[in-house]
Amino acid sequence: MFRLESTYEIRLEIEDQIARMKPWLGDDGSCVFGGWARMCLPIQMFSIVEVARPLLGEIRPRSVRADIIIDLDLRKQMRQEWESLKKHDIIFLLTIRPKLNYGTQFDPKVNFLHQYGVEYVRGVEVEGFLDDEGRVIEDWIEKPHFTGNQRTLRVWLDTNQYHSDMSKTMKGHGEDVYKSFNLILRRKAKESFVTVHGGPGPSRSGSVPSRITRPGMIC
Repeated sequence: MFRLESTYEIRLEIEDQIARMKPWLGDDGSCVFGGWARMCLPIQMFSIVEVARPLLGEIRPRSVRADIIIDLDLRKQMRQEWESLKKHDIIFLLTIRPKLNYGTQFDPKVNFLHQYGVEYVRGVEVEGFLDDEGRVIEDWIEKPHFTGNQRTLRVWLDTNQYHSDMSKTMKGHGEDVYKSFNLILRRKAKESFVTVHGGPGPSRSGSVPSRITRPGMIC
């Protein structure tokens, strides 16, 4: 019951933040965010950096790690909020493909997912920010010092979900989801913590609500 309630709350929060971002279809066919949300940022770049070989007798990878580049050209308080993301926090990666042209009024009576163009939602777990030399900063050992506005966040992906997604792609049944993300969403520290349902470590699966589903939602 707790997990279902938590998932419902996450879905409502995601919808609220997407609506605040006002995703519109640009003249060139790209996604243009005409709004602003405290808990969301456009993704500058996403890349898979490690897919560990499966353990003996398993088919899913032992672990999957990725890097997310974001731009923190923000007010000091908001920048600090993003920089306070720490190991084991849960964040969400989204693929938004707007259907409405720039400036079009959104209609609350129309299906949310179709109107805002929500294609994919995937939950990932934070490992840490990278320093200027590409090393994960252990926040419990050292206080991070950053230069410039760009930050690179190393995350662990849900291995079962990754295997499922990539199996479909390899069979020609779908695109590569992991080349499509364009929005990152974080949650408040307490809210991020309660979404974790497994033990520590990057190899676990099922601890991250990697898909927030409901009737009609595209996963």
